[in-house]
Amino acid sequence: MRKTLLRLRSLGHKINCWRKNISPNAPHRHRLTVALIYLPNPSSINTYAGSLSRLTRFWLTQKQLTKGTYQHYLPNNLVRELQAEGEIRLIEVALPIKPSYDAHDAGTLPNADVWIFSLLNHSSELLFAPSFFKAAQERARADGIQTINLASHTGSPEQVAKPSKAQFPMIAKLRGNGETLATRPSSFAFLPNQTALTEWKDTLSIEQLSLFEVESYIEHRRKAEFAPYRCIERWIYVCGDLTVGIRLSQELIIKQLNSVTSYLRDPRCLSEDHPALTRQRMQTSPLKQYGVQPLSFSYANTAEFWDPRHALCQRLHDETGVEICSLDIIEDDEQQLHLIDYNEHTWESAPEDLRRIWKKNLLNAIQSSLKV
Repeated sequence: MRKTLLRLRSLGHKINCWRKNISPNAPHRHRLTVALIYLPNPSSINTYAGSLSRLTRFWLTQKQLTKGTYQHYLPNNLVRELQAEGEIRLIEVALPIKPSYDAHDAGTLPNADVWIFSLLNHSSELLFAPSFFKAAQERARADGIQTINLASHTGSPEQVAKPSKAQFPMIAKLRGNGETLATRPSSFAFLPNQTALTEWKDTLSIEQLSLFEVESYIEHRRKAEFAPYRCIERWIYVCGDLTVGIRLSQELIIKQLNSVTSYLRDPRCLSEDHPALTRQRMQTSPLKQYGVQPLSFSYANTAEFWDPRHALCQRLHDETGVEICSLDIIEDDEQQLHLIDYNEHTWESAPEDLRRIWKKNLLNAIQSSLKV
């Protein structure tokens, strides 16, 4: 019986190595311990819990509910898959929900080789005192911990790419990240002129007005091409790598659930992407069942399209330290890029081929600590 178990274990190892395209006799790789540190949102957890049956909710712990809520969030989904593939050891740190976080909270973070932070958004920016980030940096330096996305200590991308003075037409949106929804009319208002702005303000108290931000309503230069649909660009930035999604919707407020998205990548990235894509295709189910599956995205456009986008991402990285984020961008008629929204912790599911590329770039960043 023991010999049979050993043979099965050896066979399983060989099959796993074949799937990962490595030699069964290759030396054991050191797996880094990665701590993903993020801030749960109670309303998101409640929404997820409400989608489950009563019986399922009864058996789930709060920790399991939190993990389920963020199963399709980036970078949670990427690091979980990297752990499942045996590339890293993962510790998920969902910070306790509290009014504020300071240096003491940074001292409670677990020991790891790498800390990945996923904190900064409109609703949490003011919750983290500068002492939290300072203490986290000091401890990381003292303990030799590599940090990824510890960006908030130098300001958010909105502060770097601040839009010009608002002009009509305008749009008023709730400041809270994710609070502005197409299905929630009270969370936004389209303001075509001064009269509409005055009338809208008159309907709200001073306290209510403080919850909103008013900015110019800019339409994408391709609006005529896609009419009657509206268009924004959804950028996914992962450790120096950029994927651009063209997101289309008939709604004024464009979200993943009320839109369709077509993803694009820079053709100059194909040589770097190709090994990961080939490896992914070799791991798919038998051809008899699914046939040859095409890519879910395309390599398109010229340097004229991509260079300004890479340049903006590089500027945001240089000036804020951001390494993993999603950006909502609109290119106006003068081909100027406007940052509309930003998030480090974002609901961004994608097909396996795109996730494979994003995971490759994240893993390269994680393993960079081995080269130091």
